Amino acid sequence: MNGDSGTFPAAQTTIPGRQLFEELRLRPGLRLQIGDHLVDVGALRIATRQGTARLIAKDMTLLIELVRHRGETMSHAHLLRQVWGKDGESHHISIRVAIAKLRRALGDARSAPRYIETIPCVGYRLIAPVMFLPADDPPRFPSIRKPRLPGPAIAAGLSAGAGA
Repeated sequence: MNGDSGTFPAAQTTIPGRQLFEELRLRPGLRLQIGDHLVDVGALRIATRQGTARLIAKDMTLLIELVRHRGETMSHAHLLRQVWGKDGESHHISIRVAIAKLRRALGDARSAPRYIETIPCVGYRLIAPVMFLPADDPPRFPSIRKPRLPGPAIAAGLSAGAGA
């Protein structure tokens, strides 16, 4: 992994997503930026300007698998093998439920995707830009400005005006 953007080095290997997740979860401070969202892998959180969403480990594992193959269509069968360690058609509901949770956390919609695109009858593709953030890089939202608090003079004027 690098500090700018890229892929997980294991993307070209056959390490199952769930095993990779366990390895990554133990790395302190591993964070990703996916679009305008900050993802703290170890804490199982996705932070936005609206708040923070918690994920379960399986959902984060699915997100990591999509990040590993950003821009590529991941078939249902691939995701079942890599994330759930299972084969077969009967587990497709698990994928749909987990994708729905990820979309909710990312503020995404199936009908107009900005993060996760559904490829009908095939699978899913992560379409948002991804950046890997160094552990010592403070959390930030590039498109979000902190509200400025009024200075002491302005605050005194506001409180004086309130009594009038």
